Amino acid sequence: MNIYDYFEDAFQHHPAKTALAVDGREYTYQQLADSAAVLAHAIQDSDQPFTGLLAHRSLTAFAGVLGILKAGKGYVPLNPKFPANRLATIINLAKLDTLIVENQYLPLLASVLKKTEKTLKIIPSDPATLKKEQPGFFKNHQVLLPATGGVANTNASEKKSAGAFAYMLFTSGSTGKPKGVPITHQNVQNYVENINRLMQFSPNDRFTNTFDLTFDLSIHDMFISWSNAAALYCIAEKSLMAPARFLKKNKISCWFSVPSVANVMKRLRMLKDNAFPDMRYALFCGEPLLHSLAEKWQEAAPNAKLFNIYGPTEATIGISSYTIPKKGIKSLNGMVSIGRLFLGNEMKIADETFNDAGEGELLLSGRQLIAQYWNNPDKSKEAFTVHNGVRWYHTGDIVKKDSDGDLFFVERKDFQVKIQGYRVELNEIDYVVSRFTGTEEVRTIVVTGSNQMNKLVTCIVKPPTKSIEALDVIAHCRNTLPAYMVPESIAFFSSFPRNQNGKTNIRELHNLIQKENTQQQ
Repeated sequence: MNIYDYFEDAFQHHPAKTALAVDGREYTYQQLADSAAVLAHAIQDSDQPFTGLLAHRSLTAFAGVLGILKAGKGYVPLNPKFPANRLATIINLAKLDTLIVENQYLPLLASVLKKTEKTLKIIPSDPATLKKEQPGFFKNHQVLLPATGGVANTNASEKKSAGAFAYMLFTSGSTGKPKGVPITHQNVQNYVENINRLMQFSPNDRFTNTFDLTFDLSIHDMFISWSNAAALYCIAEKSLMAPARFLKKNKISCWFSVPSVANVMKRLRMLKDNAFPDMRYALFCGEPLLHSLAEKWQEAAPNAKLFNIYGPTEATIGISSYTIPKKGIKSLNGMVSIGRLFLGNEMKIADETFNDAGEGELLLSGRQLIAQYWNNPDKSKEAFTVHNGVRWYHTGDIVKKDSDGDLFFVERKDFQVKIQGYRVELNEIDYVVSRFTGTEEVRTIVVTGSNQMNKLVTCIVKPPTKSIEALDVIAHCRNTLPAYMVPESIAFFSSFPRNQNGKTNIRELHNLIQKENTQQQ
């Protein structure tokens, strides 16, 4: 199937119902379908499997996704917050020949296209408001103007037979060159069906959208909502880190975010008892969820069922889940269990010789796994292994499993470091410091000292109402942890740097600490 069919079915049965609220306006399924049909009609002659989409938190962004899928293409989101060089690299790597562009980003696109390799077809979102000088930006490219009056007979399907791919995201690569992760319709379908089987959503639900289109969790927002004929409420950029008022005003029933957003809400005292009585479901994914944060969210949303979702981009949004009980939450080093795999997928916990282990790297296989990276055989060979006829993806996550079969995240394989010859799991240090200081926002960073030896620095977001002394933290660690795990110094922050998806930006945090450490040498 084409995942557009989830939306199409809801549109056919509920055309007058709200499908999307964005940028201060609500759109019905009929209106969103009309907008998608116009864009689908404009791009249907493309001979490439993917179409680019340069739009952000707007009607064009969501109608663009649907229009591209309706035309039988996969979409490649282009985030306007990315540097022009990176956008040009993605366009070139994906071999795009057609782009849908929100009008306000046409000047940005003009800069991007100076760095591209081929002639492109450019579809502006609103030809009626196109400025006279704007087509001149694209002298070597073709500007296509979609019909401003809509496309007649929206109910008639213009969709071609579904291509293999639904979308492709580009993730950071170790060489600085982004990796294309192409996701098929079948990959997404397996995820959607598992989530809908696990939870009982209804057309009366109101879902949040907290993620940019370049973050795969946005797929959950859109297609879990629309597969249930529900309404999707896109939170404005300025409210993303402090959304309590938005949630109450719009009576949001289904929340989904990275834990970092919830951490900020807690620090701003937004998670008060019964703050969100209308909430029925709260899901977290993208980072480890702390036990204490889950408990705090339960107090703020006492009528909600909570879930911790886990999964790398290569495994399509999320591949396992843990239903968080009111009491007796399972956790390891303060991090909530990531539960069990969704139906249609398999796992293996393996040591470095590929033998089964009680604690080891999580390997994944099944319906939600990509086949390979886009035109990148070297990276594909690094990430995938065929063993006894089964193709496995190496997640790089170290996990363990309890006697009930529930999984627990231990540490990233590349975060496991050696200090004085001992293997150190940084999350264990974070857990000890977090319990002592009463703050969840703790990250231990490894930097290189003047003698080229690894050095532990623990970073803490200081609570505004509590005094924390570095010497007290170190003293507590000495009384609790082995000597080789005691951080050499403590760094205090008012807030951690974050990426565009709201996650703690570990790389930037590391760079800040390493730079300060180097200056002190």
